[in-house]
Parts: sequence; C-alpha cells; structure tokens
Amino acid sequence: MEENTLVLQIMSGLPAEYDSCQTVVENMDGKRNLSYVSAKLLTAEQRGSQERLSSTAGVKSQALATTACKKPWDKSAVLCYYCDKKTHIKRVCL
Repeated sequence: MEENTLVLQIMSGLPAEYDSCQTVVENMDGKRNLSYVSAKLLTAEQRGSQERLSSTAGVKSQALATTACKKPWDKSAVLCYYCDKKTHIKRVCL
C-alpha cells in the first residue's frame, strides 16, 4: 500500500478532535509523509490532554473555593417544627 494512501486512511478514521490536523494533512502539497503525520497527531494529542487537565483543574478549584467560603450554620438557633425543640430539624427528629 502506498504511504500517501495509508496516511489518508489513518486521517479519515480519527475522531472530531483531530479535524484541524486532518485539514492540514489533506491540504499538503505533494506526497504525505507518515512520520510527519505521526508527529502532528502526537502534538495534537498532547495539546488536547493539557487542555483537558487545565479545564478539570479549574472546575475542581472552583468547587473547593465554593465549599471553603461556606460557613457552618448555627444549630443552636434551629427549631424543629415537629417537636418544638431546638438544635435539630424535623427530618432528624426522633
């Protein structure tokens, strides 16, 4: 099988995240080199994994910041509407 055909078959089987690489390779002039395409795909994979890590870390840090800002509520001021006693609510009332 010719290397040019092999490259095109590999590129056609890639997921949507690699569309930009696929466009670059398809628009190359001349013969498509398998080692060049491999290098481009590895670069795109590294870039994608770094983006996924940074977006996940951002979500985690936002969640931690939200929970860190919450103050514990004063249970001594809570009144149970079922038994009229303080320090608990109806769902935990015995």
